[in-house]
Amino acid sequence: MLLLALLPTAMAWGHHTMMSDRALSHEDLAWMDTPVAVQPLEELLAEAGPALSQAIDAHYAWLQQRGSERYRRQGLPGEGATRADFWRATRLNPEASLPLVLRVLPGEQAARHGFAVQPSAASPYLVEKGGLQVRIEVVQAGQEVPARAVFSTFVDEPDWGLDHELWGFSDYGYGEQPYGKPVGESSKAPFHMQFDHENVLTVAFSDAEEGMVTERIDLFMRLSRAAFESGHDYWGLRFAAWAAHYAQDLTQPYHSRAIPGVGFGWYIGYVLSPDKDAVATRMTQIEANRHFVYEDFVATALQRGYLGEDETATVLNGALAGRGEFLTDLSGAQELVDELTAVAARHARAIDAALVASFPSELMDNAEYDVETAPDYDISALLGAVPPEAGAALLAETGQDFSRAGLATRTVLKMVGAREALAP
Repeated sequence: MLLLALLPTAMAWGHHTMMSDRALSHEDLAWMDTPVAVQPLEELLAEAGPALSQAIDAHYAWLQQRGSERYRRQGLPGEGATRADFWRATRLNPEASLPLVLRVLPGEQAARHGFAVQPSAASPYLVEKGGLQVRIEVVQAGQEVPARAVFSTFVDEPDWGLDHELWGFSDYGYGEQPYGKPVGESSKAPFHMQFDHENVLTVAFSDAEEGMVTERIDLFMRLSRAAFESGHDYWGLRFAAWAAHYAQDLTQPYHSRAIPGVGFGWYIGYVLSPDKDAVATRMTQIEANRHFVYEDFVATALQRGYLGEDETATVLNGALAGRGEFLTDLSGAQELVDELTAVAARHARAIDAALVASFPSELMDNAEYDVETAPDYDISALLGAVPPEAGAALLAETGQDFSRAGLATRTVLKMVGAREALAP
């Protein structure tokens, strides 16, 4: 279905690093300040190879048991494994660098733990855009850094190239790409968007339910547990952060509902239209603009909260850090995904409507306008013009999504046993 082929880029959900740092401000997570020793991947493989190998074998057994079809079984040698072996076993992009770095949060003093470098030194996908800061510092192997900083840094790493352009790796067995484009940013979309709650027509005329977020969460939670249990806390945190990235993605309504701004009647019109391509292209652009504006709104608000007092940021920070420590009674990746996508999908229509009420119609309903490329697009100026009543409603709705994101983040840490490994 063209509609899903044209889905917008799977964007960073309001900048995962800032979201995670705020989510870890929960009053019961002081143990996340525990120092851990920085460790390169090669050292982890040499010291914990058997545990990681068993975790990967268990992941593929899980894939087989659940009837997954988008994989070819791989294995990691328990002894002598290389970085190339790791990429093959985990079916990630072998050009990703896995740098030893930390993110510098907005307003923080630079080079607190290492020395500053250009963001591109960590990943070509790390770029500053729209006034949002991206600052990186390099740290050394063996150096002790706060667990919280490790987690908050690498929760963003799945957007640094791990999932980009994997469709040409035939050995990985991902099959035909269900949605997005095979190259560029949207090539990662099926690993970051999961449409498990679409209406019957979306499913009937597309591969809407072919997302692979659940598989990613399962793999990285297993690797995280293996790292923690073998005494490698740095990689326990880094793998947990990867799993949390995908969980956070699913709390973003536009990652759990393909086009929330239309109803059943629109799908009927699409099916009956003599020019389906034009209809799909138009609506996809409109929804992409809303998606991007939502992400820019929350990212800008979060950054303002670090740089000074900001009422919007205060509300969002409170939603991320409060309202419970974690979700309960979840035993694995599938249950976590089911919980998150069900809520986000139900909430998507409300978020979409709140955006439409808050921003100009020439932005929200104009298929000829592209937020990604428009030279006059300025989210700061737009936020300053939001009507107070509409802005308050949008903030209240966003707070619900952020509350779930905070809960999801802390739940992943619980599920991988981070507290048991790190608490003094």
